[in-house]
Amino acid sequence: LEPQRRDLLAANARLARLSAVGGTLGGAVGVGLSQLTGSAATVVLAGGAFAAAAWLSIGLQQPGTVPTFATPGEELEELLDPDVVGSATGIAVLRAASGFLSFFVAFELKRSGAAPWMFGLVAATATAGALLGTFVGPALRRRYDEATLLRAGLVVPAVCCLLASVRVLPAVVAGCVLVVGMGSSIGRLAFD
Repeated sequence: LEPQRRDLLAANARLARLSAVGGTLGGAVGVGLSQLTGSAATVVLAGGAFAAAAWLSIGLQQPGTVPTFATPGEELEELLDPDVVGSATGIAVLRAASGFLSFFVAFELKRSGAAPWMFGLVAATATAGALLGTFVGPALRRRYDEATLLRAGLVVPAVCCLLASVRVLPAVVAGCVLVVGMGSSIGRLAFD
């Protein structure tokens, strides 16, 4: 079972990389289109992309019959295991903190009248951190178990944010957002 779990983390990392690259490319196209034609065309393009994805997903092959090895009661018991509940709580806190930091930084940049390139820098470092996490996560998994990776995904960004609060500079904020993105990505991969 152990090699299969490592392969699963690596496969999830590849899917996350594909998602990050697709989201970045889609975002770049949206920004470019918005600059050229306005926001209405961007919304129409996004709606068309989602409709095309929905249409393509209809053609996906349905999985065969999946044998069940546990009764619903056993499955519920496994889901309520303290390790599972603790890990789920940890990943929920990590995702919430990551989202909070994104909104906090964006609102603080807006309040302080930061240059538009700062918004781009923060978005780019968040994406780079998440993408970097998809490379670092599988490498770390070869040495550490999922619980250790999840703990590190919680502790390292927290310490980084505490240190960054001492001296708030654009480079420090960008570095903090990078570490939070990477920690969130590694934690999510470890939880999945």
